[in-house]
Amino acid sequence: MSLKRITTPEGDVYFIDSVSGQRVKTKMDVIKTALVSNAIPTVGTVSEKILNPDEEQIETLKNTKKWFAIAQNNNGEKIVYQLETFQNEMEKNIIEGIHSANNPIDTYTKNDKGEWTKVSSTITQFTRGYFKLGVLYRPVWSHAVSGLKWGALIGVAIKLFDTFIMLLQVEEGMAFLFLIAIGVCFIPRIGMGLMIVVSLILSRLSKVNFFFMALAGALVGAIIGCLPGMALGGIIGLVRRDNLPKAKDAESEENHVVVKSVVLPLVFGLCIIWFYIFVFNPWLIEALS
Repeated sequence: MSLKRITTPEGDVYFIDSVSGQRVKTKMDVIKTALVSNAIPTVGTVSEKILNPDEEQIETLKNTKKWFAIAQNNNGEKIVYQLETFQNEMEKNIIEGIHSANNPIDTYTKNDKGEWTKVSSTITQFTRGYFKLGVLYRPVWSHAVSGLKWGALIGVAIKLFDTFIMLLQVEEGMAFLFLIAIGVCFIPRIGMGLMIVVSLILSRLSKVNFFFMALAGALVGAIIGCLPGMALGGIIGLVRRDNLPKAKDAESEENHVVVKSVVLPLVFGLCIIWFYIFVFNPWLIEALS
């Protein structure tokens, strides 16, 4: 599109498409319209709404964003969703029936090298990656998966704290060095690599490899916590599902969702905890002694 700038005698500025001869709506036009109608202008802000984007608009998004998605609605129109607001906007559109489960959606993601990848899927497939959207179609399973993740994280935290307390009882200096090795892990981007380096340096001082100690503790904690967390999440989903907002075309979850979301994780989780307390821990204590 080739634009020609026009300045009126009053000092107003607007643009004309030199090919079609039509006036092009500018950001200022939208703001003026919003002021007259007491509406909130959305063009040019983070929540900018774009319908049926052309190639030029897609290229503009690629130059200014790191992530965006283009989803087709039930009228065949294509809606652009941006990272900052897509969950709230898509949730509203799904609840209102603007999107259906099988509507196609393309997700564009830019990596650290500046390269773009495009992934095509459907609305339901896309929503599975986001709890807030997933519960609109699969409330029990979405809660169970979220519970699995939280259970693993809580299990890791508890096990690392347990290891710290154990070291504190044996040798306060070792406990302090373990705390340092864990702490550097939370430094963005370089944390894990830095933790390995720090652990190797500390191992020369204490003859203990804190990296493998932390890794083993985190692994054990995740295994112990994930399944009970999944069962608890499934129970919460069962309790909440009738009170949660749903997609207009949402179908009832399969009959065995309770079995795979609550019963099996609970049974296997309790078995793992029993094995850890009555088999693994006694063996570890005997081996260390």
